[in-house]
Amino acid sequence: MTTKCVPLCYPDNFKWDKHEGIWMSTEVFKKTLENGEEVTVVVLDTEGLGAYDANNQDDVHLFTLICLLSSVLVYNCRGTMTSEDITKLGLVGTLDKVIRGKEVRVTDESQAKDFRKFFPNFLWVIRDVTLACALPRGSKLVEVGMHEYVLKEVLNSEDADCERDNIKERNRLRTVLLTSFPAFYSMKLPLPATKPSVMAVMDRGATRNRLSQTFLDGVDEFVSRCGSLMKPKKAWPYIGNITGCHFAGLIRQYVYELAVDGTEICMQTVGKRVMEETLDEMEQNAFVEYCNNMGKFAQSALPCPDHEIFKKHNDYFFKAMKNFKKNSKYINDVDLLNQYRKNFEERICIFAKDHHVIIAGYLKGIFEDNVQKSDAFCKQLAMDLVKQKLDPLISSSAGSGSPVDLNTEIQLVEKLYKEQARGPQVLHVYKTVVLVSLIK
Repeated sequence: MTTKCVPLCYPDNFKWDKHEGIWMSTEVFKKTLENGEEVTVVVLDTEGLGAYDANNQDDVHLFTLICLLSSVLVYNCRGTMTSEDITKLGLVGTLDKVIRGKEVRVTDESQAKDFRKFFPNFLWVIRDVTLACALPRGSKLVEVGMHEYVLKEVLNSEDADCERDNIKERNRLRTVLLTSFPAFYSMKLPLPATKPSVMAVMDRGATRNRLSQTFLDGVDEFVSRCGSLMKPKKAWPYIGNITGCHFAGLIRQYVYELAVDGTEICMQTVGKRVMEETLDEMEQNAFVEYCNNMGKFAQSALPCPDHEIFKKHNDYFFKAMKNFKKNSKYINDVDLLNQYRKNFEERICIFAKDHHVIIAGYLKGIFEDNVQKSDAFCKQLAMDLVKQKLDPLISSSAGSGSPVDLNTEIQLVEKLYKEQARGPQVLHVYKTVVLVSLIK
């Protein structure tokens, strides 16, 4: 599907081989689902189960991680299915020991329902099949499809030659596959070509016209089946559909949990943790947006009347809150959303009961800065006006020894001050500076 991929997650100083761990495509594509919803599809590729240099715990972790991250899980094996394939797929039966849905342990039946909500659809592909599948019907063998063959023969064998434990394991696996995964389907994929010369160059990319038509038909069926099984990936409990940032957060949290021996992954706990991380980032982004806008306004407009600050505060606050609500609309935990919205509001401002006195928050700093700038601006204005309008007349009167009528100039100073003074300190400075200067 794609040749451009990178390792999804790995420890420091670890050298990866192309076929180790989980790889993620760097090319994504859009897909319109059957219900008309458009989703972004990311392809993950994993190493096979039972690698020669891996232990059972590695396989459990690998399978667990891919189940938790995928919306469609494609499990493939080659040729005739053997007991080894059944054993590998038996890892499905260990998931309830590694993963649980809720923070409180629930019954197996309830656990299965939890898994079905958030587990991927399961597609079992048996590759390079050359023979038809058949099941006994009365005294005859009747050809059947691969899905029916897998359900009735591979996962539910009652062959007299089959060991009782093996029958029990297959039936258990069948139950888990059909109860834990929302949908289960199996299909076969024929050999790409019958000629050895074509098969020898498959890794280098054989041309389409050299591949068998039955294989190409099988590929078309596979793509169609993947499309019908595809669904938006969800995470527990209230996140809704997973976005790119959720995906990264889930990987980080799941890998961390799996790295601790004996730790059970709780989808509810991890989902809530990722949701809180996302909301933390959204809240911070909204706060930064508000502060940037208010900061620019304060830099250019202060000192100014308080009502202008309130007006800008309302504009920028509701703009930031609108973006916060838009970005968090897919989160369904109403209580948690309201808590983060409240946190955002309180970082900006907390009003006293009369809704006028600001006692905390970023906005309080804006008003305090406005008071300081208004005080400095008004005092400087008052001193400049007295110096420009009154001091020359007083000096002239003192030099000539004749009294001077200052009423006109005093009225002019008062008029200019009231016109030019800005901010909440206008009246205070008028009483403490302007009047005192005029009286003197």
